Amino acid sequence: MKYNMLKKKKQSNYAIFAGLTLLVMTACGEEKKKEPITPEASAVTEIKEDATAMVSFKDDATGKIFNGYLAIKTALTKTDVEGTKTAAKKLAENLDENEMEFKGVAQEMANSEDIGKQRELFATLTSKAEQLFKDQLAQGTIYKQFCPMAFNNTGGYWFSEVSEIRNPYYGDMMLTCGAVKETIQ
Repeated sequence: MKYNMLKKKKQSNYAIFAGLTLLVMTACGEEKKKEPITPEASAVTEIKEDATAMVSFKDDATGKIFNGYLAIKTALTKTDVEGTKTAAKKLAENLDENEMEFKGVAQEMANSEDIGKQRELFATLTSKAEQLFKDQLAQGTIYKQFCPMAFNNTGGYWFSEVSEIRNPYYGDMMLTCGAVKETIQ
């Protein structure tokens, strides 16, 4: 009798979990079946994300900002606080006084031990960089992507040089949550 009650409770918990999973996937627009991310697939994504030669800008300063931005995005998708700090510190060090609005955000991100705060600062960096990336793009394509669930369902944007979604706001919790909202060429 006790075994049957435990079995029913376990089945009920699985049903609740399955329902919540479906709800989250639907909210992110992920109704199609997703393959699990294997270490091999993850490595391929890293290579693509580091392949910034696909995008070039009219000036070197914007290229530095974009490359640093992508390094931060990659660390956030891995939910890597230390990696984010390192990438943000490197970005801040590579910027001069003409890029103070980016440098200040990058320095604050480099000093933060809180992944949530780093993600908020990344959203700020994204909004500050948008017009610069649009104005200075010389070659290639940048994808403006959006997660509707970020920041308590207010949503959050980010940029990528690939159309494949790798969500910096949820990282490994919901790596593929989001959609391309704009293609910048």
